[in-house]
Amino acid sequence: LATYLQGGDLQQDKNKPYTITLQNPNGETKSLGQKTTNEFATFSLEFSLDVNQILGNYLVTAKGENGLEIVGNFRVAEFRPPNFKTALTLDQTIALTGDTITATTQSDYLFGAPVMGATANYYVTRTPTEFTPKGWENYAFGRQWFWPEEKPPLSSDVLQKSQVLNDTGSGSQSVKISQDLPYPTQYQVDVEVADVSNLSVSDSRTVIALPGDRLIGLKSPFVANENQEFPLEVIVTDPLGKPLNNVALTLELQKMDYSSATRVVEGGQTNQNQVEYKTVVKTAVQSDKTPKLSI
Repeated sequence: LATYLQGGDLQQDKNKPYTITLQNPNGETKSLGQKTTNEFATFSLEFSLDVNQILGNYLVTAKGENGLEIVGNFRVAEFRPPNFKTALTLDQTIALTGDTITATTQSDYLFGAPVMGATANYYVTRTPTEFTPKGWENYAFGRQWFWPEEKPPLSSDVLQKSQVLNDTGSGSQSVKISQDLPYPTQYQVDVEVADVSNLSVSDSRTVIALPGDRLIGLKSPFVANENQEFPLEVIVTDPLGKPLNNVALTLELQKMDYSSATRVVEGGQTNQNQVEYKTVVKTAVQSDKTPKLSI
């Protein structure tokens, strides 16, 4: 796109010829011909690179008759595809707080032999996530944070370690799940294996970590009628979605009162929104396979 600033206005250099040159990393230049801008002040150019093209950074320059100059750059690099593969597996797909998961790495050359003595770099991170047991997609599980509340912060970095693969091209790394997770969290394990020629291959797997092995799900209408029973469905399941019977529960219907307070800070004032919960109705129940009741 050929434009220039004139008298404070941006002008388009339409239908004007530009001479294009290519400069290689050694400073040598080569003419790529001439192109004329179209009615939109643009032009395009295609050119090919030699098989033995010099590696490094190249500079493309387009010069117009009126002294305008357009400059771009690109890099030519040599790519060597890796000749081995890496597979990462985890011994769990769903974990609980305090669990230890094992990540196993296996690297083999494409012709079958193991990648012995390669360096495996492990990176483990975590992020908040939502979790719903299979078969209960219409229910809301776990603690909910409503505006202006925010979820408790959680550090993202968990682990970073390196190890050398054994003679069979395999290795393993243990990852400890935190004891105090406030909500479902997705742990991601990445491994990067580099062989003796410094070629690397990566793989990645994830596991969901839950705060507990009993998951409480609620389902209710969005709107309630005054002075009428409020229909509510509650279910307790294990992480795989199997209902758990006779689990003692305390249900509370709470009213949310919103307010705003003024906070004095250095240099001025800021408004801070807050919410207060007040229990309207409270009842004790036992979980069942048929999750229906009213409060």
